[in-house]
Amino acid sequence: MRSTVWNCEWFSVEAISKDSKTGAIEDPYFGIVAPDSVGILPITDDGRFVFVRQYRPTLERETIELPAGMVGPDESPYEAAERELKEETGMGASRWLALGSCTLMPSRFSNRLSWYVGLDVSADAASTSPELEPLLLTPAELIRCENDLGADQLLALGIIALAHAKFPRIVPAVW
Repeated sequence: MRSTVWNCEWFSVEAISKDSKTGAIEDPYFGIVAPDSVGILPITDDGRFVFVRQYRPTLERETIELPAGMVGPDESPYEAAERELKEETGMGASRWLALGSCTLMPSRFSNRLSWYVGLDVSADAASTSPELEPLLLTPAELIRCENDLGADQLLALGIIALAHAKFPRIVPAVW
């Protein structure tokens, strides 16, 4: 038995009170229902990774992270990846590779995160905005700024490692 106990435009919280194994009614277990999302590993034709610098209110600081965002109600994850890359960096990719999808925290979240590699990424002059701050890093520069990325971006390093393992001739290694 599920009931929505709170919601906003970004997510809702459900109380789940039926045990899946026994069917017994129990104290509620709370889960978060959110739209699916995408993450993009953008790579320029000269082998640099494109990150974005953004202020994150939950952390009360700027982060350096891979472009990402929610999948809209009328778009596919691929379409969302194209849109998010353009919105967050002002760039577009000429080729795309699907990396895979996952549920980041299946104990509480129901949504899926799909990852894409965007190749031959370059600036789209029509969408360049002074508010966008893409950060292009070579693999060597990425390793050197490890402390600046912070533990919240260990995921980015894992995505790069997975992309390199899956597409070794296309995605540069960072080690």
